[in-house]
Amino acid sequence: MKKEKFIFDPQRSVWVGQFHELQKYGASHPPRVMLGTSDECEYKATKRGPVRRSESELIKWLSVLYDKKRSEYESRQEARERMAKAKQEDGPPIQVLMQSWLDEEVQPSAKPGTLNEYRRTCNLFLEICGNLRIRKFRKHHATKFQNGLAGRDLSDSGVRKHQTQLQVFLNWSFSEEHLAKPVRIKKIKVSHRGPEIFSESELKILKATIETAMTSNHNSYQKRCIKNHLRAYMLARHGVLRSGEILNLPLRHLLLDETLIRVSAVPEIGWSPKTRQERFIPMNPELHEFLKKDLQLRQSEERWFLDNGKGGQAFSTNSQLAQALRRHIKRCGLDRAGIKPLHSLRSSGITRMLANGGKLDFVMKIAGHSNPQTTLNHYVRSENFDLQDTVNLLSN
Repeated sequence: MKKEKFIFDPQRSVWVGQFHELQKYGASHPPRVMLGTSDECEYKATKRGPVRRSESELIKWLSVLYDKKRSEYESRQEARERMAKAKQEDGPPIQVLMQSWLDEEVQPSAKPGTLNEYRRTCNLFLEICGNLRIRKFRKHHATKFQNGLAGRDLSDSGVRKHQTQLQVFLNWSFSEEHLAKPVRIKKIKVSHRGPEIFSESELKILKATIETAMTSNHNSYQKRCIKNHLRAYMLARHGVLRSGEILNLPLRHLLLDETLIRVSAVPEIGWSPKTRQERFIPMNPELHEFLKKDLQLRQSEERWFLDNGKGGQAFSTNSQLAQALRRHIKRCGLDRAGIKPLHSLRSSGITRMLANGGKLDFVMKIAGHSNPQTTLNHYVRSENFDLQDTVNLLSN
């Protein structure tokens, strides 16, 4: 059967070139490209107007168009092959790979809260650095990620946490052979001293700032959000609960009649305390009065201490809650190096209990520390105590 280089398509009234020499094995027909319409190919322009080409002229003209279109087709194919090769060499888009990592590696073994933290890291990276291909990852992307995190009101420890979680993803990518060699991120340095604490006057200023923001805001959604900020402040300040304990506290664990807060596992969301042990925290009068009034104003469908108003949790990660509180801290001019919103509130409460004569073993139980060294190393620091009061103990 003769292989025609060009054929006429009567339905579309066009001449079509057939590149038989470029036909791939197994393909039903060779690559085809339109050479031109019947008028464009069969007529030539002259001073007297369009003149019909003779058969030999038509074949010659179609051959010229054929060679030109074939050259263009081959150039496009080469470009596609180069792109395909580059994509293969550069690996898959990092967004696709991150989703695979979350689905296959993180989700089966991680708690929901941990999964949310890793997902948050992935989303932040994509927002800051974009959806590059995995083998295009370079050191400047790690630097850009760090700078982008710092610009989002995150503490140094918060930045380092996301850097560490990104490093876990990169380690997995190398183990799955998506990276040709290991990639190491240079992480931000974080002081291992305990967090800065607030003075009593600063705590009053911060509380007043949150209350003012709540009463002056007329948007119902924003008002509810700020109310949750105040609730978190009260539990961290007066109950010295950890951020995760506040975030995942169901209303049923507020035992007003016994003036106790129960900190224990919450099976419906797969969450458990850091120490895996249940503990009960006494409420001081100020916290008890606040919680009593707060519960009276709750909607019937609310289930969580920090509720979205519809029975769902208001915050998906500790970082979201910490960033919300940091905005209030900045607004009243209390932000400084070492301030970690929730941890500093908790530390202020623990330090105050110790400074006012609270027994170490009792403070340990309230704070949920299993080792007294944790309490001593992080909270008993000379700058947090009045040394003059200590010396005065020697007086008769």
